[in-house]
Amino acid sequence: MQRSILWPPVIRGGRCAMTPATTATTDRGRALRQVISLRVQDGTSSNPWPPAPDLGTRDATFTANTVAAQALSEATIRGHFDALEAARRARLVAIRTTADGAQRLVVIEYEDLETGDRQELEVAA
Repeated sequence: MQRSILWPPVIRGGRCAMTPATTATTDRGRALRQVISLRVQDGTSSNPWPPAPDLGTRDATFTANTVAAQALSEATIRGHFDALEAARRARLVAIRTTADGAQRLVVIEYEDLETGDRQELEVAA
C-alpha cells in the first residue's frame, strides 16, 4: 500500500503524519482517496507560488452552473484519472453530477487498482 501525508496535515514529532503502512486495521483506500481528493479540488490556496497551476478543477464560485461548466469539470476529472490509471493507481468508473441550487456536487466512482475495491468520493465543483 502506498503512503501519503495525512490530510489535513498533522505535525507529530516535528514531521507530518503519514497514512498507516499496514492495511489490517486501517482503511485500505485512505491514501489514494486523499490523492484523488487533492487532485480534483479547485487548486486555490494562499500560496503565492503554487506548485502546479494546472492541477485541480477551476474555481466554480463565480461560474454559472451550466452544461458547459459541467462538461469542463468532468473533462478535467477524466484527465486526472487518465494519469492515475497510467500510474496504475485508480480507474474512473463513473461521474455523477447533481445540482443543489447554485452548488454543484460531483460524485466520482473509481476502482482502486491496488486493492480492486470500488470507492466513491463526493466533491463540490
